[in-house]
Amino acid sequence: MAYALPVEGDDGPFAGEFAAEVPTVGPDDPVSSARERLGDGADRAVVTTADGVVLGLVERSTLDEAPADAPVAAE
Repeated sequence: MAYALPVEGDDGPFAGEFAAEVPTVGPDDPVSSARERLGDGADRAVVTTADGVVLGLVERSTLDEAPADAPVAAE
């Protein structure tokens, strides 16, 4: 499961089965780039540092209202 480590038992469900990939954006990325990463399916992106530290979430509706060249963190 996590890091391919063994788990006890065969019965689930296991939390990893419900995990989904979500788009990530940097706080200095332009809003236009974040909109592209969302694509058609996602309604929010996780804002992370270059080291992968989670800073928060940004929702599509917020990005849709922001200027394309503004940094994500400004919104």
